[in-house]
Amino acid sequence: MTSKRKAAPTAAVIEAPSQLPDLATLQTPTVLRGYIAHWPALRLWSPAYFAEDPLGSLQTNVAVQQRELPPDQPDWETDHYRTDISLREFSHWVQGTLPPPAQHPLSDFDVRQHWAYLSYKRVAELFPSAVETPAAGDDADAAVTPDEPPARVYRRDIDWSMFGVGQCGADSNFWFGSGGAHTQCHYDSYGTNLVAQIYGHKRWLLFPPGKESSQALRPTRLPFEESSVFSAVAVQAAAADATDSVARAQHLEALQPIQVDLQPGDVLFVPRHWWHDVTALDTAISVNLWLPHPLDRAARVHEALTRFLLSLCKAHEAEHPPGDQEEGAAAAAAEAASPVEPDSNMQDWLNPGEEAYSHAENLALLRRALSDAGGRRCQTVTTDSVLNAFCSSEVLDLVVKQLTHPHTPSALP
Repeated sequence: MTSKRKAAPTAAVIEAPSQLPDLATLQTPTVLRGYIAHWPALRLWSPAYFAEDPLGSLQTNVAVQQRELPPDQPDWETDHYRTDISLREFSHWVQGTLPPPAQHPLSDFDVRQHWAYLSYKRVAELFPSAVETPAAGDDADAAVTPDEPPARVYRRDIDWSMFGVGQCGADSNFWFGSGGAHTQCHYDSYGTNLVAQIYGHKRWLLFPPGKESSQALRPTRLPFEESSVFSAVAVQAAAADATDSVARAQHLEALQPIQVDLQPGDVLFVPRHWWHDVTALDTAISVNLWLPHPLDRAARVHEALTRFLLSLCKAHEAEHPPGDQEEGAAAAAAEAASPVEPDSNMQDWLNPGEEAYSHAENLALLRRALSDAGGRRCQTVTTDSVLNAFCSSEVLDLVVKQLTHPHTPSALP
């Protein structure tokens, strides 16, 4: 029997026409409301808009997952089905208006039982062809015409300048998902996050950085994605008390996660290293920017070291698979029970979109990160020196602590 759940805390809200704060001074998640009302994207962007040419013919790739997962099962991206699709085909599926032919890439998936997500797409890559910024006299509300380069979408429709950042629309990332589309709880290793909700609604559950959150959310680097530290907890289920792990649900509640329901025109600022679990409440379109942070150089060293170590271990494991038959049988059973069939060509320790680097490339990446962080060249760093550093008694003591008490926060920064 669980106690009555407390109402989730809410984020600070700053509304136009109040003066925008210096984003660098914000220490907690903050909703900036009304500041992008002039963006043409708010008036134009919708599934129907992206179904029309010239945008509708653009090719992309989407992930598909069941809406309902077993309790306590994290929503790993490596478990998603992925397929190539045009913006027109995806927009029709999202709207539930599949036209013939039956060979539609998502014809086997019912939008009422599955969600699909076009996520983390660089705007400049999804909408190619650089063009000049439209003149001030251009009609900002006009739709993109067939003879107009798709790049005009971000040159005209997105404008971050009022937030005092150096990036432009081309630097943004594009997110377009059906209702239920979900991003597994994680925090970003680099920078801070500025997210603009353009169409539909999204729910963000945010947890502060620190040891208490780590103890409840159980950080993991597998699957590996540079810049993302995932949680091994099904936060959605735990937050809804739909999990058998009642103690963990209560622990998450004790952390007092901040719940933010974004509506069109809202911009959410997410400070550095805040955990977030994100779900589309209905068909939703948003864009975001990651803003640089003074500690990014140190974070890049951590990411390079993580990639270096994981690559060494996983490359050896691939050449010499574990001989434990019970472990192999359990892995096979888990794969057979997966709701959708993942991409069989993907290395299972890498998140979709990540590439496996050679050992020489990983070493060069580590040397460069160390040089950038320390201000001097680190060409003397070798595989042996890295292994000796990991085998120091101080590091080994921390590793033993993690292995014997896996849910205890590490003393590492």
